[in-house]
Parts: sequence; structure tokens; C-alpha cells
Amino acid sequence: MVYTVHGYAFHENEPWLRRTLFFTLEKLARKWSAGVICISQPLVDLWVQRKLAEPEKVRKIYSGIDVSEFKNINSREKVRKELGLQPDQIAVGQVSKLWEGKGHEDIINACPMIFTDVPNCRIFFIGDGPIREKLEEIVFKNGLQERITFLGHCDNIAEVTSALDIAVLASHYEGMGRVILEAMAAGLPVVATRVGGIPDLVVDRETGFLVEPHSPEQLAQAIVFLASDPGLRKQMGDAGKKSVDSRFTVDTMIEQVDKLYQEVLAEYGRN
Repeated sequence: MVYTVHGYAFHENEPWLRRTLFFTLEKLARKWSAGVICISQPLVDLWVQRKLAEPEKVRKIYSGIDVSEFKNINSREKVRKELGLQPDQIAVGQVSKLWEGKGHEDIINACPMIFTDVPNCRIFFIGDGPIREKLEEIVFKNGLQERITFLGHCDNIAEVTSALDIAVLASHYEGMGRVILEAMAAGLPVVATRVGGIPDLVVDRETGFLVEPHSPEQLAQAIVFLASDPGLRKQMGDAGKKSVDSRFTVDTMIEQVDKLYQEVLAEYGRN
């Protein structure tokens, strides 16, 4: 059995009982794993440090994406009109489930600072989830409903992503963050938190900005900086595209997974 680690449920944000249960299950499952795939370097480091797998069994293989879905999209202006965006407005968006660990409240708390410096900025939350009503109440209480839009579930993620100017992922913990790769494939600069596998994807100050989690101030500063500099947005977006093409395609992932399977089968064949 080859086991792929996409994330873990024994981080500090989980209750003690849940952390203990899942860590114990991971320890028990260790003996049945002929190989372990971790989708980012921080996950590799964690699995080795916590002795959840022998180092020689662990392989880093990024969770690749079909980059063609996010390239050469010609509907940007059409989608921007559908979103009610004016030509000079800066669209900032986060694609993620609406739940506590994704940092939506941090983004909302950053908005007054963002809107003060970038009055033509709009924020979009793409996705749905259990805290949508709570987030909408916070937005309404702060009088931000004209500037922050909840799009809910979208089937045309590639088109919506391509209509944005800046992608955000304000997670408090994250195994990898595939939506970052999708944003980079679409040529967007990224503002993301320095947690989990995200620093393995975003090169700080080259393809975007990394900020600390739970920090609306840092989120605001990075977004304002990018919103105020179209040249930098293009520069970082182009760099992100190149990074995805060379490291994070689905073809690269399949090739590496297949190679690992062949190695495991050969090893067990000898035994």
C-alpha cells in the first residue's frame, strides 16, 4: 500500500482528543505502508520528525494540476462584467471552502485598511461552507456588503480565477494549497500565509507575498502593495506561470507516482 498525505488532523488548532486519536491512527497505519507520498516538503519533514514513516519510504510528489484549464482563457472581460467590475477596479479573491481554518475573517478584518488605500478594490469569496452565514453577518455589520461578494459554489472556477487580479489564501494551516497553483497557472500574483506546504509553492517576493497567519495587517499591506503596482502584478504572475509549468503539472505528478509504484513493486517482488 502506498499512502498519500494531503494534510493532517493533529495540528494545534484541533482539540486534544482529536489530535491524539488521529496521531495514534497514523502511527498504527505506519506498518502497512510500503511507501508514503507527501504533497509538500513540510509534510515530508513532519512525517519523518514524528516518526510516522521511515525516511527512505517517504517521497515528495506535488499534487499537480491540469494547467491547460487555466491558460488562454478569453472570457476575462465577460466574467468581470458579470461580476459587476468596472475596468479600473482591482479584483481580489480567495477560492476555498468557507470554514474556520481558511482565514476568511482575517481578510474581512483587513478590508478597512485595504479600502482606505485602494478604494477601487473589490473582494470575492469563491466557495461555500458552514460559516458562510456567520461571515455574511460580519460583512453586513461592518457595512462592507457593497465591497465584499460571496459567489458561493462556482462550476467555472478557471474563468472566475482568470477574472481576478490578485489571489489570496489566508489559511491557518494547509497541506499544500492547490488553488494557489491554479491562480499561478492563470497568471495571478498570490498573497498567502506562511503555513504548511504553502511556502513550498509561493516564492516570497517572486511569485507573490507570504504573510503570517492571523495577521490582517500583513494581508492588507501585501494586497495594497500589489494593487498599487500593475507592473509588479504582471511580473509575479509571469513568474508563477513558469513555476507551475516546470514543477506542478499533472503529467509530472503522474510520472513520479508511477515511478514510485514501480519501485515498490520491484522491492516487494524481490522479497
